[in-house]
Amino acid sequence: MKKPLPIPPLKGRELNTIGLPSFKRGKEDTSLSLPFRGGMGRGLWGWVFLLLFAACSAGEKENVYRYAAGEIRLDVVNDSLSIIRHLAKDGREVSAFSLPYPTYRFCCGDLTGDGIPEIGVGVIKPTRFSPQPDKRLFLFHLTEGRLIRPLWMGSHVGARLDDFRFDGPLIRTTERDASDSLIHRTYKLSSFGIKPVNL
Repeated sequence: MKKPLPIPPLKGRELNTIGLPSFKRGKEDTSLSLPFRGGMGRGLWGWVFLLLFAACSAGEKENVYRYAAGEIRLDVVNDSLSIIRHLAKDGREVSAFSLPYPTYRFCCGDLTGDGIPEIGVGVIKPTRFSPQPDKRLFLFHLTEGRLIRPLWMGSHVGARLDDFRFDGPLIRTTERDASDSLIHRTYKLSSFGIKPVNL
């Protein structure tokens, strides 16, 4: 059996923390570098790489809600198409629901107290009585804990909707009145749609 040939030491080079060879200039390396030395991190190209990476990841927002039975996600396909997906723990898609509208908000939470999350999606669309595209609130639930089905696809709340979020069993909204002032309101699910709550 032959012995493996020894690997000669790198002369004038050292390995950086990401495993790429790094050339040294004399005794001291004075170039501006990232936390890893040499390779891509050396000088200008390392900074360009870091800035590109940061710019690409800054635009992505995570539209995923994880819970005991799996996860619910909103995949934005393009400006006017989003898909709500319900995935099992093993990553298998259980159900999907397409929304052919621009979306501005996605949140999930247990509004009914049954341990199964409801889904809130903010869409921008016109309605029959309001032909101007505006922000709307759509609520969905998981029928039998699996299938995504509409719960309430409201054309409007108390005033013009600006934003919303789930807070336990409550839906908190920010709305705009006729003078464009902000109003904060609280709603909860009822047998038909949502109703205001006086706190």
